[in-house]
Amino acid sequence: MFSAIIHKKGIHHAFNEDALTSLVFDTMRFLPPPIICSFLATAKNLKGKQLRKVLSLPQETPEFKFWPPLSAGEKSEINCIPDLVMYWKNFVIVEESKWESPKSGVGLDEEGETVADPKQEADKRKRLLDQLAREVLSAEKIAQEYLKLPDNFDLLYVTDDLFMPESDVRESLDTLKKYKIDPKAYEDHIFWTNWHNLTEVLMKNKSGMADDLYQALGILGINLPFTGFNFKFNRLDRGILDQEFMFFESKGGQFQGFDFIDRPPKPDASLIRSKYLFYQGGKND
Repeated sequence: MFSAIIHKKGIHHAFNEDALTSLVFDTMRFLPPPIICSFLATAKNLKGKQLRKVLSLPQETPEFKFWPPLSAGEKSEINCIPDLVMYWKNFVIVEESKWESPKSGVGLDEEGETVADPKQEADKRKRLLDQLAREVLSAEKIAQEYLKLPDNFDLLYVTDDLFMPESDVRESLDTLKKYKIDPKAYEDHIFWTNWHNLTEVLMKNKSGMADDLYQALGILGINLPFTGFNFKFNRLDRGILDQEFMFFESKGGQFQGFDFIDRPPKPDASLIRSKYLFYQGGKND
């Protein structure tokens, strides 16, 4: 799959969020466990707390189960099919992937199709839990029944948003009230990160497979997010990539006025031949 994406063979016709889930997490199974944990640790919940507990998990690759049917109760409206479940010996994470598409809403099935009969659809909307709500309840059930550790679960929501889609999470939590479930009990268990954060983690790894994944994500338009300008830049050599990517990383600094306009920098010929130009923002010193 790496070669097909890197050479842009059919990806615009066949690639979707399921393929992205497989591309990323199938690769993760063959990468060192710290890479997986570092990516998961970039996730935050509504309170801004990071999913750092994964960093204390055993340094072993979790068991991955893709698109497993789950249930948090006897009622069919609490059934769900998340994109992935990651099992450690004493922890479980249910993962939901989105890429260039919104989450499935109330009244939609797992494939995003509405119920044919408008009346049936209206009835379904009244009783169905939101997609993320069903998944976090299912994660809790796994922790209770299989791990025997009721609090050792989280839901991970991965999207291509640059900022946390808080409305998605809050809407999901609100639907729990339909079952007289206190949403506050789950606020700390729903985490979000984006695919862009994965590229930053992969940049710091030296393995060939990580570099292949990094390059493939770049072709798909998933790269370091633009976070603003600053005035000190260092070029980061990434010569291992055939595409001649160029990266700039902000190192912070103080605004010195616009004197540099009279002293334009010498043009860099490499900018002309580079196919991709990315910028990583940082905080002022």
